[in-house]
Amino acid sequence: MDAHRPNPDKSGRGLALLATVGSTSFDELVRSLTRRSTLSLLGELGFSLLTIQYGRGAPIDEETTHDISTSSTSRLGEECNRKLVVRAFRYAPSLAGELSRANIVVCHGGSGS
Repeated sequence: MDAHRPNPDKSGRGLALLATVGSTSFDELVRSLTRRSTLSLLGELGFSLLTIQYGRGAPIDEETTHDISTSSTSRLGEECNRKLVVRAFRYAPSLAGELSRANIVVCHGGSGS
């Protein structure tokens, strides 16, 4: 397995990615993560949940499901017949639950990160 890829989740639930911008806005990051090509790549890599905390940035749909099924084999060498759920929210009292579920966390690197 490539050292730069997360270990695939063996539970069948898939992997989870959390992106957080804190109290700022980082619309380009959010747009990049929600592009169809990015969503497809996340699905191919075994992700089934993308959670985005978008702060004061431009609002996005609070929850959507993307069918990322492909007829080809995924980058991890298995059929990709899954859905990717995208959850988004502006702020939360705590990110502890999201952090504990996440296999990967993406943040802007500000003082609160």
